[in-house]
Amino acid sequence: MPIESDTKMNEALPPGASEASIQRYQLARALALRCPAGLGQEIALTGSASRGVSDQVSDIEINFWAEQMPTVEQQLTWLHAIGATDLFPNVATEADGSIMTTFTYQSIIVEAEWQTLAQQEQVLQTLLAAQSDSQWLILNGEMITSAVPLRTDGVLAHWKQMVADYPDAMIARVVASASEGWIFRHWVDLRWAYIERHEFLALQRTIDNDLANALRILWTINRQWGPQLKWVRHSAPALKVKPERLVERIEEILTVPPDEAVIRELNLVLEVLTLVPPSIDVSKAVNNVNASLEANYNKE
Repeated sequence: MPIESDTKMNEALPPGASEASIQRYQLARALALRCPAGLGQEIALTGSASRGVSDQVSDIEINFWAEQMPTVEQQLTWLHAIGATDLFPNVATEADGSIMTTFTYQSIIVEAEWQTLAQQEQVLQTLLAAQSDSQWLILNGEMITSAVPLRTDGVLAHWKQMVADYPDAMIARVVASASEGWIFRHWVDLRWAYIERHEFLALQRTIDNDLANALRILWTINRQWGPQLKWVRHSAPALKVKPERLVERIEEILTVPPDEAVIRELNLVLEVLTLVPPSIDVSKAVNNVNASLEANYNKE
């Protein structure tokens, strides 16, 4: 099974990768080298380490793909043999057919996900056909984009090429789904009602959803898969189309008093909606957010 050279592998991590990412990458390589071919014909480092942003509390995420799905017993036998501890197999199969086993290796927690090559190919075919805007499905595209090969016959490169072509239909689907909460005026006005009712938990959840949906729109109009919300500070600077001070404004929204937070987040939503291509109609959402702001901005 061909293994990439040290030089090529070192170039695979993003420039400026953290020391914690490098350490986790090295451990992942060691695991891949010791993995029998039947358990992983294609193996990739994913998660925070593959993006170069791991810290000391980050785990290691590794994806294993094989022609045939290995049994849980085969996985555990190998993991015991290499000295892994704290093994926790998830025997339930996910919607995409994958099975995850969590374990500890050299004092670091590892999340290992097994899947067949055919299953992963089907997931990407579904994604590119824009048959769903499921956030899980979209994050699968992001996972492949940032995956760092540990063992490959070229299949991972093929998948990366597939997800490099972001379909127009997905942009329209994501924008429609993400802006759904703003297409009825009374839904937008609920934010002010929550303040009057002192229902601040409901308000915070609504603000969080607004911010997450605004980010979904930004990522899709930039033809990027994602986002992973835990890496927004790291990934947002790469967006070519975005409001100014995006990350800073999000942080301010999450720290100011409730009424100010609603004003700021709805204004940010408006800016994001103005960046949507004209071919996608978001006028209802724009009009409702504008009307709600005008009616409540100076409300006594």
